[in-house]
Amino acid sequence: MGTIVEDLREAAESIAAIANDAGYGFDFSTQSLSDVERFIDDNASHGEPRPGGLLSKDLGSRVFALGAYVGEVICGAVGGEWVADNAGDDWVRDGAPDADLAVSLKTPNGLLWPNQQVMKRIMNGAAESLMGYAAAAGVDVGVPPAS
Repeated sequence: MGTIVEDLREAAESIAAIANDAGYGFDFSTQSLSDVERFIDDNASHGEPRPGGLLSKDLGSRVFALGAYVGEVICGAVGGEWVADNAGDDWVRDGAPDADLAVSLKTPNGLLWPNQQVMKRIMNGAAESLMGYAAAAGVDVGVPPAS
């Protein structure tokens, strides 16, 4: 385990591989945010993981990874960098339970907290759209696919 910033990048790659193996299109494009929305809808309901779904095991790690993925997509689209108070030190997620939620993404358009937004999306559903979140940060997310 390295710094939290290194772990964010590794987690984004990891969740992309898991999602792609399951038929989602996590290719780090801005349009892939619609598949992140679909992934969450398919695997969680009213803040709870669906039994047997991809969030039913390793929930904390996978939510962390989804936030990292969303942040990496935003960073790739508009630029920016991850910010964490302990970014230069080794960190232990179990010993610092809020570190993964406190990490932010500094972009030219302001400071974002993608990990917190993913938690809101899981808890509150489509009202907390990740595509809308990214669009508000200046990302051209394209036209959402028809449901």
